[in-house]
Amino acid sequence: FISVLLLAALPYFAKAQLDSCLPGWLYYKEIVIDNSNNPQDLEDFSFKFTVNTGTLVNEGKLQNDGADLRFVMPDCSLLHYYMDSTATSNDSVIWLKMPFLAASSQMTIRMYYANDEAGTFANGDSTFMFFDGFESTEINPDKWEAIGEYATFTQADGLLDYASTSSNPGPRFKFARTKQSWTDSVDMDFRIKIGTSETFGFSSADSLIERYYFRYQNGSFFNDTLNLIAILGDTISNGYAVETDYPLLNISKGALTDISIRPYIDENNKLIVSQFTNVETGQTNTTNKDIGPFEMSGFHFVVSTFSPNFHVLVDYFRVRKIIDMMPGASIGQEENNPATVGTDQILFEGQFDVSPNPANEVFIVSYDWEKPALLEFYSLTGQLIFKRNLPANQQTLQFDGKQLNPGTYILHLKDAITGQSLKSQKLIISR
Repeated sequence: FISVLLLAALPYFAKAQLDSCLPGWLYYKEIVIDNSNNPQDLEDFSFKFTVNTGTLVNEGKLQNDGADLRFVMPDCSLLHYYMDSTATSNDSVIWLKMPFLAASSQMTIRMYYANDEAGTFANGDSTFMFFDGFESTEINPDKWEAIGEYATFTQADGLLDYASTSSNPGPRFKFARTKQSWTDSVDMDFRIKIGTSETFGFSSADSLIERYYFRYQNGSFFNDTLNLIAILGDTISNGYAVETDYPLLNISKGALTDISIRPYIDENNKLIVSQFTNVETGQTNTTNKDIGPFEMSGFHFVVSTFSPNFHVLVDYFRVRKIIDMMPGASIGQEENNPATVGTDQILFEGQFDVSPNPANEVFIVSYDWEKPALLEFYSLTGQLIFKRNLPANQQTLQFDGKQLNPGTYILHLKDAITGQSLKSQKLIISR
């Protein structure tokens, strides 16, 4: 009987804690992540879903770049995320980095928005195992390196641009690759432009000269069908074709295309590709393909060209943990945030005021509540500055704000016993 009562109380306490999240954000929507049909636990994974952020932007509830989006767990901890599309889209693709989701279960999180002063929290590096969106003007040397000579190895306008020189040794020995290598099965997603004389593939983590490239067969097959694996094991030749019917996918030459590949090293130290997909068309090859003769302990992702006249362009590149069964997501209705001014969780008939407001240095909090209370003091970005337990009944407290930076803060009054939100006040520190 006691256990039943405790279990029944859990949703209430989870909601009570969520209702104190992120003061300064006006609205939230609950998102139910559904792993009910999956018999496996999911741990430390990137989860994909779509949401209509365009309407929120049009209604003035979300910044144009989506900077004020936040996603929180039931304990109010922030979830790292990345947006594949702009916030003005009605079908924004969002990836969340989830710490854990039990098998055959559901979890309710919240999406908060509407805070004009919030800076962006979206970050590909913290959402994926590896990420580069090439947004800066300099190539990140911790993520990419050039092997051999190159004619072009730059990034600008959100693109990595690479071209080999045409002098000896053979241009196919000259390539750019990820500094990091992988062994276990991962999903590699990227948007790339290649043609007959540009290519991508993998190089060995053990030997610079051992590499595999995927390319077109010089027009002898269908014009836009990627259907050849080239094997390169020296520094002079441009290799030889070991397969002329893999991956056999229609990928337009000379056009940026979204591609996803699933490689791994098997128990015999051979590089295997178990899935190769044109994401834009949905065409996929799920053959478990041993793609060549080399034994290796790991693999790097590689791009290369025949000469300086040909350029590989990469729009983004990311690596993520494999999820055999992606959870579903259902998004609820818009709700007012109880932790923000004017959206009290319960009817509060007591007194709670702060003065002067704006304040220069010293400010006074006055309250009258029949029970013990908890005062929490937040920055507008949701950082807890301090909290203080308050006795029951009428009190007038003086605070020294000399150490506070000028700006807007939220004072949040809660029932000290239940954690229930009572009332909030906005305080401006101005000097």
